Amino acid sequence: MGGPSSGSACRFVIPKASAHPYPSKPLSTARRDEGLKLREYEAEGVRYYILIYPNAQLAKIYRHDGNKFRKVAECDTDRFEFDGLPCPVSVDFGLVFRRLR
Repeated sequence: MGGPSSGSACRFVIPKASAHPYPSKPLSTARRDEGLKLREYEAEGVRYYILIYPNAQLAKIYRHDGNKFRKVAECDTDRFEFDGLPCPVSVDFGLVFRRLR
């Protein structure tokens, strides 16, 4: 992974938290990530959303299509190239999950 060839710095923007970041009833982290957080990030137009399932050693990757999130990949040992970002980004999920074993 490297930065852009122009030498400019890459910066990742984390969206502001909503006024009500958690539902009134506590949910499991996975259920909250798959539901509420996914919808909030989708509404904000976040380009990519990744759900990591460490026990299954699986990553589900969603890309915003301008309207909503669409699942574009499920990775376990693959390298995923994130396109359409200001800086080139790729993640080797085989390496990520190897470190979680």
